[in-house]
Amino acid sequence: MKLTAQVYDISFAEKFSKTINVDLQADSNLKAFVLPQIPDLSPAYFLRLTLADRRGQTVSSNFYWLSTKDDVLDSQKAKWYYTPVSSFADMTQLQQLPSAELSVSGRSARRAGVEVAAISVTNPSRTLAFFIRLQIKQGRKGKDVLPIIFQDNYFSLAPGERKQITATYRVGIWARQRHSLLSKDGTYHPL
Repeated sequence: MKLTAQVYDISFAEKFSKTINVDLQADSNLKAFVLPQIPDLSPAYFLRLTLADRRGQTVSSNFYWLSTKDDVLDSQKAKWYYTPVSSFADMTQLQQLPSAELSVSGRSARRAGVEVAAISVTNPSRTLAFFIRLQIKQGRKGKDVLPIIFQDNYFSLAPGERKQITATYRVGIWARQRHSLLSKDGTYHPL
């Protein structure tokens, strides 16, 4: 497999990248390498880890937001069930991330009382679309369709990146109404 680690600063400029080949058994883990100290890194930054198979197909992808300042645990006040934090990592820059306009489309099909929605989310902007939450609504202004199982949710997209998601839910009384998808920017997209 091929493991790629990429570090981005808060403006999503790449500050570090490394790709190595790894040999993994099923259900195993390994310490592939340690990230080096990266000069001029913003206090809050991002790490993307991608694992691809021999054909270049992504097997796993993880996206983290981290801080150059670690949490500090107060071991003096620790209990057997809890260790308080005396100072927290600095994630305040995340509040100033610019918004990203997303392109969202979808279609749904009903199979044996279950609705399966195929959703495509694209970030055509030049900024990171951070922590996207998808919702399927009961009509344009209705309540969330619940319970629902999303293949993935609360994810981030790099500029130009696209992700395909499926959502599965039972058909209910509201199923006769028109469903819509609510994207991060609050725009409804009919399914």
